[in-house]
Amino acid sequence: MSGRPSSSRRRNPARRILIRRVDNLGDNVLALPVVREIRRHHPAARVTVMARPEGWELYHGLADDFLQPEPVAGLEHHLQGYDQVFNVECSFPPGYVPARTGAAGRVQHVGVPTWRKHLYRGLLDGLALHGYEPRRTAPKIALRPEDATAARQWIDQRFTRRNRPLIVAVNPSAGYQPKQWGLEGFVTVCDWLTREFGAHLVLLGRKKTDREVSRLHAALPAGHHHLLVGQSIGLVAAILAGLDLHIGNDSGTGHVAAAVGLPTVTIFGPTSSNVWRPAGRKAVIIQDPGPCLACGYEQSDACSGRDCLARITPSHMADGILLSINKHLRRKRLVSLDPLQVSDRLEMVDNEAGVVMRNAATGHACLISMGDEHVVSLLETVRRQGSYRGTLAARPGDRDLVHMLWMHRVLVSGRQGRGGTLL
Repeated sequence: MSGRPSSSRRRNPARRILIRRVDNLGDNVLALPVVREIRRHHPAARVTVMARPEGWELYHGLADDFLQPEPVAGLEHHLQGYDQVFNVECSFPPGYVPARTGAAGRVQHVGVPTWRKHLYRGLLDGLALHGYEPRRTAPKIALRPEDATAARQWIDQRFTRRNRPLIVAVNPSAGYQPKQWGLEGFVTVCDWLTREFGAHLVLLGRKKTDREVSRLHAALPAGHHHLLVGQSIGLVAAILAGLDLHIGNDSGTGHVAAAVGLPTVTIFGPTSSNVWRPAGRKAVIIQDPGPCLACGYEQSDACSGRDCLARITPSHMADGILLSINKHLRRKRLVSLDPLQVSDRLEMVDNEAGVVMRNAATGHACLISMGDEHVVSLLETVRRQGSYRGTLAARPGDRDLVHMLWMHRVLVSGRQGRGGTLL
């Protein structure tokens, strides 16, 4: 498809359009591409979005006004005031969207009943069924200028621009309790982030009374974490856009983070990461590939063991964080990587393919095929320099090798002893 508005849409432009999307925060984020495409095909129309008020700020630049949510069957009295009405739903259980009779029959339903692809792509497929030619772009949140200004002030009040630390947003909550990983795991990972990187943490909560955020706040030592709770979603989105990484459960703030371009590391339990993962190329997923993978909401309600989450360890989360840092963050911003050292639990074994290097404390291992003399020489440079930046200054051609050895815990931060182990 070309992605251009169809000729029939140009000849018969709608003047007033109502778009209904009444689900939770993350669902609204994943509906943004559909709303953007409707707006693009009808640039002169007045667009009204029917959604929960806490999500209205997500539609900056896309909606002209808003309505409080109503059941789809209650759209009858709106039909005379709008040229087109779109019901953007792709939810469950079956029958959530009524059959096309009466008022519902005059509404264009966009939801597509398939769970084999990402939700935002399924919604765009549903829009295409109504004669549109949508572009397949991922969700993107346009920040309001006032939120961007307030976010800069919030960040500047807490972090200096010079020698700024790694700043990680942490959301230990989820709108659905069975999706929540154990609090003890988050405490361990947060402690590791502060020790390994000197990171500062921004603890996220949609409400000031968020129980999991309060418990995490109480469990962490003061000095390296900051609360961001009970704020408007527009301000939260703008603050996230200025941070380095978002980690947490499958939740709305993960989708918001991805939609402002932030790398995300997300734990999945009973829900499908194929459908619900944060969209875009900066998403790392942590999920146990067990026999009950992605059993869904109804089955998880009856599950007492929560094995899918219990089998995920802090080391799994750390692996995802290291992968995200290697792929998406600029090294020059991670000043706390200095000092750098070789793991004191390093084992090296030659084989026909190269040198196997293993951190006995963590179990991490990698194969180096360029010869042991080169690797040994690099390790000696690290020991001599005791510094990430000093090592790269001495051996600029080995930047990628240094990064790989660090990700596999052959090299570890000098802030952390015990060979780089989390536990």
